[in-house]
Amino acid sequence: MAHLTTLNRWVRSVRVYYDCRALDGDEFGRGTGDFKPIHDRLCQAAIDFRLASLFTLCGPARRPPEFLSRLTRIVSHPTWWPANHGQKRRWDLLGASVKDFDRSWRVIRNEAEGKKNPIVIWESDPALAFEPLPGSFLGRMATVGHEGHVYYFVYDRERDWEDRLNRAGMFFAGSGESEYLRIFKTAGMLGGTE
Repeated sequence: MAHLTTLNRWVRSVRVYYDCRALDGDEFGRGTGDFKPIHDRLCQAAIDFRLASLFTLCGPARRPPEFLSRLTRIVSHPTWWPANHGQKRRWDLLGASVKDFDRSWRVIRNEAEGKKNPIVIWESDPALAFEPLPGSFLGRMATVGHEGHVYYFVYDRERDWEDRLNRAGMFFAGSGESEYLRIFKTAGMLGGTE
C-alpha cells in the first residue's frame, strides 16, 4: 500500500511538457525524419541531471544486432505505451540502463542507428525513465516518432530540469495524474501493466 501511495504522489505532482512539431522540416514544413537537435540535448541533460536511469525503445527490430543484444524485453506488446496506441501490430518494449551506454545519449544514438543504412532512433519511439521505487518506473521523456511528438515529465523539486525545458521552448501541456495518464494510460511500470 505504501508503494502505491508513493507512486501516486509522484504522478500527482507531475508537470508535462511537449513538442508536437519535434521533427525537423524542410522549407515547406514537411518532416525530414529526424527530430530537432534540441531533443538530443534535452535527453543528455536528463541523464546528466541523473533524472533518467533507463533507456527504452519500442518498434520493429531494424537495429544493429550488437545493439539489440544489449537490450532486454521489459514488456511484451504493451498496449499502454504511447507508440502502441491504435497500432494493429504492437511492438515489444526493450530497454537497458543508461549506465550500459556510458551515460551518453550520443552513444545510445550511434549504437542504435549503426553505420550501415542508419535508421534514425526516433522511428523506434525512444524514451527515458527513472525508478522512484524498486521495480517501478515512471516516464522522464517519451516519443511517438511517426507523429513527431515528444513529451517531457517534471516531478517535485526538479526546478533546474523544468527551467531547461522552458528555455528550450517546450510547451506546457498540463499537470497531475490525469495528464500523465492521458499519455501512459496507467501508472506503474513505465506507465502501466498488461
